[in-house]
Amino acid sequence: MAIAVQQVYPIAHLPLVLGVLRRLEVATVIDRLIPPHPAHVLSCGRGVEAVVLAILDGHHALYKVGQRLEERGMLALLQPGLTRAALNDYRLGHILDALFAANLNKVFSAVALKALEPLFEGAGKNPQCQSQDGKSTQSSLTLYVIATGCRF
Repeated sequence: MAIAVQQVYPIAHLPLVLGVLRRLEVATVIDRLIPPHPAHVLSCGRGVEAVVLAILDGHHALYKVGQRLEERGMLALLQPGLTRAALNDYRLGHILDALFAANLNKVFSAVALKALEPLFEGAGKNPQCQSQDGKSTQSSLTLYVIATGCRF
């Protein structure tokens, strides 16, 4: 059986990184904090995914993000129907401004809490993390510290 290959893309580690970002629900968390505007093709969450992929591909210039991800064949994986034009530096700059306006610490804390949820779900089952009455004490305190940025 012969298979015809239409095009080959040098994608390297980018699908793996995108898979981790999706598993951590980074775009979903960000889009909850900064709701997508109906006029924009690209939400803030998906824009953050694109910028992270571009940075980890070795390119930091916003004007090159769309070009590099298109060369890597990542546009369709990021969002169906996404074009290189939607990843322009003007839109990505607006996304970075929106993140700053939403308070970067708040955004980071929300993403970190979402990423740590599985650890704390298991902490309640770990005898070392339970008080004598069987309730999880360490996980609640740790979640509070992370969420509020509180320092003791």
